[in-house]
Amino acid sequence: MCTPNLKGPLRAQADELDGILILANEVMRIGQGRKPTIATDYSFIYNPKNAENITIVKDGDRVVSMAGMWPNTVEIGPARLRAGGINCVATLPGYRGHRLATKVMQDSMGYMASCGCLLGRLTTDINDWYHRLGWENV
Repeated sequence: MCTPNLKGPLRAQADELDGILILANEVMRIGQGRKPTIATDYSFIYNPKNAENITIVKDGDRVVSMAGMWPNTVEIGPARLRAGGINCVATLPGYRGHRLATKVMQDSMGYMASCGCLLGRLTTDINDWYHRLGWENV
């Protein structure tokens, strides 16, 4: 596939949420034979107030790769730790093989650090892929 119109990684804008949800649902739900429930399952991530925490790559106006992130604070007694969660790292099938998921993850990880996140969290069944980006199982 020729990819001359790719832009990104970029911080998402609130008006791009529909395209983000189309991609997330296509890859994470519909492609697995499930209902498209990303918006309701993760409403704390996919909303206008959190849009800037989502990293995207676009081909023209279409979102083709993404990684959702939400910064939060973990409190245990008086201790407070800034953490970031990763959600729905996805690339449309026709755009795979161009390292787009790696690019959105690296951008998200840098953005998490710039937000003061000292810890990252994600849940996955593909540990080896994330391990090569520096993630460890705990």
